[in-house]
Amino acid sequence: MLAGFHEKFIPVYLHSILVRKPTGKRVAALFFKSCIVTPRMYQPCFAVYIELGVTLIDSYYFSIRVLVNHPSMSVADLTRAMGADPDHSRTRADGLGASWSMVDETTGKRDFFSEVSDVISWLETRSTDLQRVLATGGSIEVIVQLPGDRNTGDSWKPADMGRAAALGVSLGIEVFPRIRGVTSDA
Repeated sequence: MLAGFHEKFIPVYLHSILVRKPTGKRVAALFFKSCIVTPRMYQPCFAVYIELGVTLIDSYYFSIRVLVNHPSMSVADLTRAMGADPDHSRTRADGLGASWSMVDETTGKRDFFSEVSDVISWLETRSTDLQRVLATGGSIEVIVQLPGDRNTGDSWKPADMGRAAALGVSLGIEVFPRIRGVTSDA
């Protein structure tokens, strides 16, 4: 990601713009680079240092997944209760029960619990339907999916924990060597 000229390098900034639907699902992305505005040239070792610094800042990523399971409701029932189409769903082989799941991927941020808080706010708007799902044997879980190839962390505020508990929503944390969709090129 560095432009070279006579064995010297010009460091560049990496930029990205993600376009999302109102549900948070990513529909397009634009990535571009620009030169750091400076009149001097840097030696190769210094330019590599700058590239690593820029890359590390932009390389944080995670996914937030909402997973709803129910022993007797259908995917259509769960979709009505959640008020949104799932990214993934399945019906049990015996036809009784289903799973509904929505995933939102985030890049360039470390504070994943702020995203969890946003999901809890969305779930609060569906609280009547969620209570019906829970009262009839269902479960609702917000899952933070983190990369296992880098150090990241965040703190969850007690008030947000209370809001999730009041809804009957569980929190799950999963760590993956590579998170499909966010980190894979395919």
